[in-house]
Amino acid sequence: RKLCFVFADDFLLRVYRLPLFRDATWRAALLPALDAAGVHASQLVRCLLASMPPRTVIPTHHDSGWWVARTHRVHCAVVTDPASIAFRVGRTASTLRRFHLGEGAVVELNNQAKHYVANLSETLYRTHLIFDYADASFPELVPPAMPVAEVRVGESLEQTRRSIALTSQKGTGPLAPHFLIIGAQKAGTTSMFEYLHSHPLVARGVRRETHFLDWRWPLSEEFRNARRARAAAAGEVAQHHPKTKKNKSDHHENGQQHVASSYNNNMAAFDVADDAATLNARLAGAWHATYFDTDLHARHPDLRAGDSTPSYLLASHLAIPRLKRIKGPAGVPLVVMLRDPVARARSHHAMIVDPDCAPAKRRARGDAWLGRSFREVAHAELRDLVAAGLLVPRVSTSSSGGVPPSPSFRDPYDLDESRLPGVLAALPNSHGSHSLLLRGLYALQLRPWLRAFDATRFVFVKCEDMTSPGGARREVARVQAHLGLREHPLLNTDAHNTRPQKPQADDDFEADLRAFYHPFNLALYDLLGWSRDRHWTYPPPPSEVVQS
Repeated sequence: RKLCFVFADDFLLRVYRLPLFRDATWRAALLPALDAAGVHASQLVRCLLASMPPRTVIPTHHDSGWWVARTHRVHCAVVTDPASIAFRVGRTASTLRRFHLGEGAVVELNNQAKHYVANLSETLYRTHLIFDYADASFPELVPPAMPVAEVRVGESLEQTRRSIALTSQKGTGPLAPHFLIIGAQKAGTTSMFEYLHSHPLVARGVRRETHFLDWRWPLSEEFRNARRARAAAAGEVAQHHPKTKKNKSDHHENGQQHVASSYNNNMAAFDVADDAATLNARLAGAWHATYFDTDLHARHPDLRAGDSTPSYLLASHLAIPRLKRIKGPAGVPLVVMLRDPVARARSHHAMIVDPDCAPAKRRARGDAWLGRSFREVAHAELRDLVAAGLLVPRVSTSSSGGVPPSPSFRDPYDLDESRLPGVLAALPNSHGSHSLLLRGLYALQLRPWLRAFDATRFVFVKCEDMTSPGGARREVARVQAHLGLREHPLLNTDAHNTRPQKPQADDDFEADLRAFYHPFNLALYDLLGWSRDRHWTYPPPPSEVVQS
């Protein structure tokens, strides 16, 4: 049995003071106990009167959560009988010691340690005043820095996922997504997404990659045509195949149907012309309602959710103006994963040509590279980028016979960034069988994003820094802080969306690729201010080897 005076969520985002805390009679009883502990009422984050019935046991446990290490737990014995109460505390379950607390005793308990309570009495209700308070070590946890909500009679609180909200706060939170993982593809984006969604205050949406800012943009003619085609195909299937009872294993298909159904409901609004503000609000609402749990976010406005669509980094010409249109000039926090571009390219090719691929994934990945080697795909794209004028050879491209030689990865190149919009516009927007090389030119892709948004909106993570458990935990903690989340320990550091890499005997070609990427990597390091210890460790190109 409990009477609650003050309460807070596990991450101490807000303190809720309940009506009893403002009652003059109760305050007259509470304040002497607080004074005895040297605690001011404004420091309280939790305070309750707990009555333990006769013949009951609270098993050995320890408290967990962000709040535990940042607050002090105090017990004040109000009604008790030391002879009948077994109160044990210890660092481990095997080292518990019994402590006798008489009525009026005020003690601080390290609730990170193991503790156990048994009320052996037949009639006594053991009653303690229990409170948690923050001190000057964490000034952000006391007013005025700590937000305080005065709960009124008749209001109610709802708790889930270590989040608490007043029912009157329903629907007051910002629309999802609240952050984006924009790329690069095959650079650890899936792992980072999964790691972040292990945080209790990050809620998983319907799908990891929404593609809302590129090929699922509801105002694009390409999307509208695809939607009409899918609707027509669905009508034909419905006519020839009557609806049957679904098996529980149809989870993925049900998820796809949810998205399709949500689009049917949410996109109809775009069939009529609206003023810009109204249309942008509808776009924001459609992104939120189609891919995220609208009811959960409405009831718990402190929850966050993310969209991890790695094609956004490359498709800046589409994603940036659309993101600004929906989320405003400041955008949202952005996470950028980067990986050794040679290893990234190798992994990208392996994913596309993987024969163990479901039909839906095959459509998303494309089939343009099937039956073609890594070397063949890379050389074909190099020729295309040179022909498009994005890569400009520093050496003459003419030969004595007037026929330009085939571009080589060992040749030096300059970038003509003015050609990038044209190159991007020509890329397919519905599958991933493209840009094996281009996706590794990170500085080229990042510059439009850094021009569009303040540098403080970005956090950059090297995939290689997450290969060890300790490294993964450090990087995830850094990203959590960037997203404004209280740190939550990462327990499972297993990598996600990986596949075994077949041994490659083409070492000479990988050396050529390293030579190709070397100057572009240097541009990235300069752009991000990375010191030498952050560089990918490549053997120096032959032109940079000092002869003795």
